[in-house]
Amino acid sequence: FRLADGSSATLDTDSRLDVAFEEGARSVRLMKGRVRLSVAKQAVPLHIAAGQGATTANDAEVDLSVDEAGTVTAALRRGEAELRPDADSARATAITLGQTLTYRRDGALQLAGAPAADIPATWPEGWAEYRSIRLDQLVAEANRYAVRPIIIDHSSIAALNVSGRFHISQTDQFADR
Repeated sequence: FRLADGSSATLDTDSRLDVAFEEGARSVRLMKGRVRLSVAKQAVPLHIAAGQGATTANDAEVDLSVDEAGTVTAALRRGEAELRPDADSARATAITLGQTLTYRRDGALQLAGAPAADIPATWPEGWAEYRSIRLDQLVAEANRYAVRPIIIDHSSIAALNVSGRFHISQTDQFADR
């Protein structure tokens, strides 16, 4: 989607982004799901609210996701951005290029340590690549695109770690693999 300020937003399936632009301010709120924002350079940075926190960026590309538990993950793909796990806090953390930051509903900030917390750079094309991810987390990713969801019926299988490049938007092919 092309936004009124010249930015663009690519929304993943089952995602919602509220946009509010007015004179001297531009802001969006990721209500659910995942978005890639290519933020146009303007006099005022874009305020991106998600969960309890907010990210600000100008002339940058940022991926953001909000999961069912209210955990927000932010990844900087281009430019500069800063993140506040609590939108009311004056203290911001700069996100460096290629870095992924995660904060929970309670505002606790953490560096993404597990690859499962990363936002795959190729998600807009329906691909995900992981060095190591629990199978149940990977299947949850694939189920975002599924008409008929994949169900893992045993906890020991769900807990297996897998790696590879997966075309998660093609559910039948993904399940076969």
